[in-house]
Amino acid sequence: MALFSKVVGCTASDGFTQGAPPKGVLLEPGGSITVKDNYDNSFVLSVPTAANGGYTKIFPIQVKEVTTAPAGATAYMLW
Repeated sequence: MALFSKVVGCTASDGFTQGAPPKGVLLEPGGSITVKDNYDNSFVLSVPTAANGGYTKIFPIQVKEVTTAPAGATAYMLW
């Protein structure tokens, strides 16, 4: 059984107040994203660049809103 069944690229100001919230965030090396959780706590998720030892990482968290996201497609919401 797969842990995630849906992957969607995220952009700034994406909100997830209707339906099931995302189960996680996937970031590629060099990616950074600012999100809010269900309690309105704001925090930054980031991964170092590949040259600095970074690798693709999944953060298993539920997110209510994306406040800032990279211009390129380096951050994805997972359901």
